[in-house]
Amino acid sequence: MVAVGTAGGAAHVLRLSAGLAEAVQNEKQGVNAMLERETLREKNLDKAAKEAKIKARREAARAADLGAGVSDQDLADLEDEFWRATGVEGGARLRLLGSLAGGEGGGGGAEAGEARAAAAGEAADGDGSGGVGAE
Repeated sequence: MVAVGTAGGAAHVLRLSAGLAEAVQNEKQGVNAMLERETLREKNLDKAAKEAKIKARREAARAADLGAGVSDQDLADLEDEFWRATGVEGGARLRLLGSLAGGEGGGGGAEAGEARAAAAGEAADGDGSGGVGAE
């Protein structure tokens, strides 16, 4: 028998069946094993969540470090240095930029058009100034 009380002050006496009142063989050990597994599972989930949060912070910091301090001028200087180091000049540079931009020798939108104009200016001048300078 079990006595049960409510918040309102009512009390009830219940009679339990033998299946609920008497423990079967190894029931206590089975319940304890189940509770241990669930406790371990909860700890592992907490640990995985913490590791995911740490990884996300590291990735965000890494992404911020990669983009920090690089200006458009720095990128343009690096691109010019690359072209000088590879020795690609004038028409060859124009063809390469055109093929990378989406077509053989043409196409590619506004950026490719600007690159072609700059490369054509370098090829026409021969001095790499893009048409700016002394006449």
